[in-house]
Amino acid sequence: MDGYIVVLYGLIRKVEMKLKNKWLNNSPMFQMMLEGAKDGLWFWDVEKDLYRMTFQDREVVPEEEKPEEASIEGWKALIHPEDLDSVNESMDKFLQQGEGIYESTYRMKGKDDKYYWVYSRGIGKTDDEGKIIQLAGSHTDITQQVELNDKLYRMAYYDALTNLPNGEKAREYFCDVIHSRKVPDASLAFIFVDIDHFSYINNTRGYEEGNRVLREMADFLRGFLGSDVFLARVSADEFIIILEKFSTEESLQRKIRRHIKFFSNAKFGRGKDLSLTCSVGVAIYPKDGRDYDTLVQRASTALYSAKKNGKDQCMFYDEEMSRRVYQMNDQMQQIKRGIENGEFHMVYQPITDIAKGKMQGLEALIRWDHPTRGPISPKEFIPIAEESKQITAIEGWILKEVHRQCARWKRENIMPEFVSINLSGRGLIESNLIGILKELGAEYGIAPKEIELEITETAVMNCMTRGVQVLEKLKTLGYQLALDDFGTGYSSLNYLNQLPFNRIKLDRSFIEDIDQSKRQQFIVKAIITLCHNLRTQVIAEGVERESQQRILEKMDCDYIQGYLYGRPERTLENPC
Repeated sequence: MDGYIVVLYGLIRKVEMKLKNKWLNNSPMFQMMLEGAKDGLWFWDVEKDLYRMTFQDREVVPEEEKPEEASIEGWKALIHPEDLDSVNESMDKFLQQGEGIYESTYRMKGKDDKYYWVYSRGIGKTDDEGKIIQLAGSHTDITQQVELNDKLYRMAYYDALTNLPNGEKAREYFCDVIHSRKVPDASLAFIFVDIDHFSYINNTRGYEEGNRVLREMADFLRGFLGSDVFLARVSADEFIIILEKFSTEESLQRKIRRHIKFFSNAKFGRGKDLSLTCSVGVAIYPKDGRDYDTLVQRASTALYSAKKNGKDQCMFYDEEMSRRVYQMNDQMQQIKRGIENGEFHMVYQPITDIAKGKMQGLEALIRWDHPTRGPISPKEFIPIAEESKQITAIEGWILKEVHRQCARWKRENIMPEFVSINLSGRGLIESNLIGILKELGAEYGIAPKEIELEITETAVMNCMTRGVQVLEKLKTLGYQLALDDFGTGYSSLNYLNQLPFNRIKLDRSFIEDIDQSKRQQFIVKAIITLCHNLRTQVIAEGVERESQQRILEKMDCDYIQGYLYGRPERTLENPC
């Protein structure tokens, strides 16, 4: 607490000199000096056990019934019980040393029975043998400073939302544990816990509900883990657990799996209607690292692997994970360079009106010509782009490129009825999609009805509320909407009734054996009939044989798409 106190050394010495002849009470000038001082002054005659203080202290401290008989024990009676040992230790040490400055910080009870923080500082007078016989000093009320320091400490080391320790506090805790351990190399577990699909809670229910879930998650973990385990929130939806006591990694893994299952059965949110899952990554000290940063990085790598492997599970770190993560990061950087260097291009595949036998539209598909690896399949780079959030940059480029190409076709009078563009769930709700489409339509002269936007079932279900709002707005503006890969995701007929799609695209897995399986024909016919009853058109994907085309035509399928009518091409001479 240095810096808060300016001790009035000369004044204190005058107190010592004048107490016996009562100059303290009789000198107006000295009395005025005392009243003008900010701090309270005190004097203790050790031999006679007489304790005196100035009126500043008496404004705060309860007065003794007989001030002339006040002793140091009376003063100590006002000290907070938790601080008394440290005060006695400081005073005893000073009395034994017989020189220097006495300093102590503690809580003292005031007249209102509340405790105040006090900084006490003083000097001693010794006899001929060097023994301290008198002390004098000052008391400063530092309650506000202590409260401010406490507040700053909490801001630095605790999470304001959940009141849990943060990453810096976790680092401090880890260092303290390692340095104080009797068995230095005893195992210790770093456990990273992440809420699966948490961003969709924020996107669909709002940040207030997301914050509520985080607080409930913190309470859940606190209650479930108990007080013997260190728990901290280290990022938006990530928590870290530092566990010292476990027998084997196998037993720890079983315990974590039970926790994951228990968590998935709990309910969260304002209406207690949210069922969540979590992914967990674990690193073990000292096997996986000996310092905090290494263990955090490796627990995070294990967590990433758990999420990549399907979420709702626990994985322990191993070296192979680091290799895969490095490879993933390298691919992310290559995608970034590919965007910057213009390595991507668009190809277009015909969508044919089965009744007319004529191409009515095109699906725009992105391709990547890597400078050293050659063509890379979208199945390889699109998932990486989605995970790294680079997908929004890629889709922004796709939207602009397709509008530019449509403008060229319109100038040449060969524009098809519509061009279909694939969108991710992230692109649907996290980018300014509507604003971008309006700007591009105005810049290139493309009407909304000439653009169809495709989104998969899974992407829509992951952002249901917000996604439906955007889709409805797009349909109101005149854009056509298609539900892509129908039958591979949730396949909920109830959702099909709620979503504002003009068309559904029946996944190629339904079409592949349609000319060989009566059962498959029955399923496809039922889907087509249902969609038509809902006034929704059907596009069959993956049509490669005329036998497939004939069956679909008999079922009154609206459109077909596949190699039978054309492969994706970079340029089309006459697309319409």
